[in-house]
Amino acid sequence: MTGGEPPHRTLTLTPTKARPSDPLTFTVTGPTFGSGDRIEFVRVADGQVIEGPAVTGPATDPRSYPATAPNGKGQYHTRWMSGDGQHQVAGPDLNLGLRGVDTFTYHDTDAIGSVRLVTDAAGAVVEQHDYLPFGTEWPIPSSSGAIEHKVTFAGKERDGESGLDYSGARYYAANTGRFATADPVTLTDARLVDPQRFNRYAYARNGPVRFSDPSGLDVVLSGGDDEPNVLFEEVKKAVGKEATQYLRKNAFGVLSVTDMDRFKGVNAVAAALGTMIQDKNNVLTIKFAAAGTPVVTLEGQQYKLGPDFPANTAGGTFMTTLITRGPLGSLRADVMESREPSPNTLPLILAHEIGHVDAAWYRGVRNSNDNAVAMENSFRAREGLPRRSRHDPLH
Repeated sequence: MTGGEPPHRTLTLTPTKARPSDPLTFTVTGPTFGSGDRIEFVRVADGQVIEGPAVTGPATDPRSYPATAPNGKGQYHTRWMSGDGQHQVAGPDLNLGLRGVDTFTYHDTDAIGSVRLVTDAAGAVVEQHDYLPFGTEWPIPSSSGAIEHKVTFAGKERDGESGLDYSGARYYAANTGRFATADPVTLTDARLVDPQRFNRYAYARNGPVRFSDPSGLDVVLSGGDDEPNVLFEEVKKAVGKEATQYLRKNAFGVLSVTDMDRFKGVNAVAAALGTMIQDKNNVLTIKFAAAGTPVVTLEGQQYKLGPDFPANTAGGTFMTTLITRGPLGSLRADVMESREPSPNTLPLILAHEIGHVDAAWYRGVRNSNDNAVAMENSFRAREGLPRRSRHDPLH
């Protein structure tokens, strides 16, 4: 999630580059926090965060931040981050190298992420795009007026030579409405009652007007560096040792199960996670986020990640669970049956958040809190931990 800081702060960019090595100039208007503030670039393709140099010296308003653009072509989100990591403001997206090193363009997308308009720094429309339901651009661009940006249908990067869209785990051909390789998930119990899922090359259940297929996969562990591996180890603890023998993660961070019936029969957490892995209409992404990241709960409450609120799950068909990189804190004594504070752990938090997703996707309830506490207590019982009595406003 980018941005989210109150409107009394704004971040603007002055694109004055003449060469790739020249600095960009960002300006923050509003209260700043002294030394250590910086500009960060977040690469859209994989979420990698590239930090600019920290600014030292007394705060001023407005305050300028020189930063060097990342190397390589691609689209980047930008944000200003305070030195203590507690405050951030979203800036414009950068499309580096797509129209030349001294020009920046901005993508306006529709509900599924397809690029519909490309505008320049002055807000003038420089490209306009329409797509048929399965992603073919209409009218088809001529060879002399080929698309200059790569991010097109459903927010995927389209290869200029093959015309294929990169979906993370495999490539998609918009001209045929099919993936170029088979879905790594074979027939499951859920697919046996839905003939539209028999074809492992099909896109969006053959109904792109109603459904989308962001990766062709379901439960994804995301993040930079070694974070997906760290999360995988904690997910294994959440489902327990017996279930772990059936759980797998591929190079893209996507979870799968070798024997679904046995996996789901181990305990409640494994059963819920297994159902999510089987589900081809919904996608859950689990990843770490910086302390201070603003979040909105499934019930519409607004908080910031930190020891008092270490994790949050939000979304619809595409659900995201964010877990703070900072201290996880403890549950208060008044929400515990023992009437004593209880420290949070990553497996405990994951079991709790899986309960939120399970309620939102499969139980049709407006408030997912009770189901999250029940799922957490199933983990607590398995680990011999004190029971939680209720959900409080913060966790």
